[in-house]
Parts: sequence; structure tokens; C-alpha cells
Amino acid sequence: MIKKNEFSPHERASTLNYYGYSLIELNRSTAEVEKGYKLVLEALALEKDGESKDAYLDSKAWGLYRMGRFDEAYEAMQLIDSKKMSRDDVFWEHMAAIQDALGLKKEARKSYRKLLKLNPKHPDALKFFGKKK
Repeated sequence: MIKKNEFSPHERASTLNYYGYSLIELNRSTAEVEKGYKLVLEALALEKDGESKDAYLDSKAWGLYRMGRFDEAYEAMQLIDSKKMSRDDVFWEHMAAIQDALGLKKEARKSYRKLLKLNPKHPDALKFFGKKK
């Protein structure tokens, strides 16, 4: 059993986010996604102004997306310093998927193009543009 005081707040936040995001990404059940989302919120509470805040906001947005709360997911993504995340293909994957879910096709197209620059064989981006994987 991991005790709270065994780790610094930053280490604890990192662990909570990693586990929470993993549950969200696996997307095996609604209950598991909701549990992951709650863990990510705990991480954000610990790291609200820390160096990993933007990554945790991305995790939060992805959890909201998986729960079908697209407007809230997009709001969370807009809080992220996109300059810090500009070289992160997961950020662009999430941004594009959320924009697409909201029907923001022009914005999604731009985000998927950025994703393809970082990862030319990304299956979701290729699918969006109607190309084979």
C-alpha cells in the first residue's frame, strides 16, 4: 500500500495522473473512466500551478471527452498553454478529436494537420482525411 506521505506532492500528482489517464485511455467501462477522471482531478488539485499542469489539463479534457462532455472537454483544452504542448502529438490528437466531436471541422482539420506533422502515420488523423492507415 502506498502511503500519502511517502511521496512529494509532485510525485503523488504525477502518479495519480498517470493512473487516471491510463484508465481513461483504456476506456473499458464508464465506471473506470469516471474513476480515472476523479484521479486526474486530484492530480490537478495538487499541481494546479506546477510544471505538469498542462499535461494534467489534457488528461482532464480527455476524460470529459470519453464521458461525452465535449463542450467541457474543449474548455479544458483551451486552458492549456498550447505553446508548451506544440510538440506533443497526444495533445493534438485530443484537441482534434474534441473539435471533431463538436462539429468544428475547420479547427479539427488544422489540429489533425499539426498531428500529422508530428506523427505522419497517426491512424486517427489519416482516417479523418480519408486516407488508409
